[in-house]
Amino acid sequence: MAASDPSKDTRRTDIREESQRRAASRGYTCQMTQDMKDVTSEVLAGLTDTMSPGARATAITAKARSIAATNAKPGEGITAQVLPLNEGLSYTCSHI
Repeated sequence: MAASDPSKDTRRTDIREESQRRAASRGYTCQMTQDMKDVTSEVLAGLTDTMSPGARATAITAKARSIAATNAKPGEGITAQVLPLNEGLSYTCSHI
């Protein structure tokens, strides 16, 4: 193996390649986020202060699933997921 220098960091490259080979042999997959957008107003639309915690949670889950389904592009292999941030104060939709 040639000496490592800043232009060719063989130590990191070799470790990374070995890790990738091991992961591939174990059936792991990698997902990359293509973009992310704020969908807080969409998720929280229609909620009221008078809703019970259970009804609120059900409404948020249903809306999040709907947004994710609308944003997914199965034909292109792109999935979407809506995730809460700051304990549900805001929500993001990511294309993966």
